[in-house]
Amino acid sequence: ILAATGAGLIARAATNLEARRLIGMGAGRRAVDLQKTITIDAPVEDVFKFWTAYKNFPRFMSRVLDVRPSSRERQSHWKVAGPAGGPVEFDAEVSSLVPNKAFGWRTREGAPVAHAGLVRFDSTDDGRTRVRIRMSYNPPGGWWGHGVAAAFGVDPKTSLDTDLVRMKTLLETVRPARDAAQPKVH
Repeated sequence: ILAATGAGLIARAATNLEARRLIGMGAGRRAVDLQKTITIDAPVEDVFKFWTAYKNFPRFMSRVLDVRPSSRERQSHWKVAGPAGGPVEFDAEVSSLVPNKAFGWRTREGAPVAHAGLVRFDSTDDGRTRVRIRMSYNPPGGWWGHGVAAAFGVDPKTSLDTDLVRMKTLLETVRPARDAAQPKVH
């Protein structure tokens, strides 16, 4: 008991996280925070349109199996590959939508891994797009669970890195059609 308590205090001091975020209990969606930025050689309108079309997610997100609009406005149903490869399903909703500027989401009540995020799209002077992603999630076990997942290479941080490079490659090599209608965000 003393060893476990000591390890908990050391982890708390080393991470500077509240105990509830460290263990994932009562932390809502904010046990683990991730931030990434990538610059894509494509106009902001094309990048935003690509990001907000759900059908594109399985094309560049390795763990996303399927995303479908829900019958409720601004909501979607997701099927992703879980840590053991089995499918995990949840519902998400759009929390912020500013065309060509920002897109935010959060999981609905009952998701196995609560998470939320905001993606900002900034046009650069040379016509490229800077994409800034901030995501928070609460895996089972909080930071401890994140550490175990990372040890097996299935944590969102690792996936996000490779998924963003895949998205960049798709957008820079296969441009979306200019005459395509703006996708509806559900």
